[in-house]
Amino acid sequence: MSEVNPSRFGFDRRAFLKATASVLPAWFIEENLSRADTPPPKSPNEKPNIGLIGCGGMGRGDAKNAARFGKIVAVCDVDEKHAGEASKEHGDAQIYKDFRKLLEQKDIHAVINATPDHW
Repeated sequence: MSEVNPSRFGFDRRAFLKATASVLPAWFIEENLSRADTPPPKSPNEKPNIGLIGCGGMGRGDAKNAARFGKIVAVCDVDEKHAGEASKEHGDAQIYKDFRKLLEQKDIHAVINATPDHW
């Protein structure tokens, strides 16, 4: 199998990414910079706080796996029963019905979106 030569196309992947990143709209950059004010964990040994959106069977399974690496501090689901069960599994995590409220929480470092794709 032959390898693709980047110079054949006149640029390589790194140059392409640099070029496309410079054309992002200003509103996108400003919006994402404003979200960057959430402080990361203080040390590599500190576990990040994780939010879970979608607390059905798959979401709780994903959260169980993620809990090995971080702490589930917030859960969100339109079904109160699912959200309650997920909260109890993770040390009484904060419960939300509206995912936007969960995303506003400043101490969350990562979010698991386990909503089904058919919704």
